[in-house]
Amino acid sequence: MALSISKQNEILLNSLRLKYEAASDKKKALQKNQYFRNLFESYGISNPDRRAIDKQVQREINYKLLENDIKTIVKTAYQKKQREWQHFAMEIHFSSRKTWVENDLKTIEFMLVNKSWWDTVDYISSNSLGEFMKKRKEQQVETFKKWRTSYNIWLRRASILFQLKYKEKTDIDMLAKNIIPSLSSNEFFLQKAIGWSLRQYAKTDPNFVSNFVDEHDISGLARREALKHINKS
Repeated sequence: MALSISKQNEILLNSLRLKYEAASDKKKALQKNQYFRNLFESYGISNPDRRAIDKQVQREINYKLLENDIKTIVKTAYQKKQREWQHFAMEIHFSSRKTWVENDLKTIEFMLVNKSWWDTVDYISSNSLGEFMKKRKEQQVETFKKWRTSYNIWLRRASILFQLKYKEKTDIDMLAKNIIPSLSSNEFFLQKAIGWSLRQYAKTDPNFVSNFVDEHDISGLARREALKHINKS
């Protein structure tokens, strides 16, 4: 079924398509495709250049962020082949955070489980998901109880990474609960996420991280990442 789309979104998407196509670079596109292991196609536009195009188009058409339109535009952009569209979608959704309601978690989850790779999942986890969950403790508990043991590794990774920017406001009990089910996994992206989340929190509480590593059976990769800055201090 085709998604209904407002007139301003239609204009926005058409304008972006024209700008993206004009800025496309076949050589850089091939390099980016290889970088993404040929999972996605690309226009070959760098993120800074693509962001500049996004802002220019929104300014030119006087685009107004509307809650329902954002959800539709995210799903429309995720149907497109080129990776730049997914990056546009996740960033415009985050820019609409002042209008978010409880149901926006479904949009965040949609972006996490569709066309998933670290480049989108990491941004969404540490920005959109992190911001959404800051003042929603009950929803954290309900959501991550499912995600931390999900068969979908990207939901697991998101549950581990969502507090990356929380610093002293990190819920260490939630951090530990979300990490522990993935400790025995051989999945690189989960081990990397474990190490990254602990390394980040070590800047706030190195004692917690040192003790956590000592008390749990952590892989070499995750351990090295977690203790990276502690061992140098």
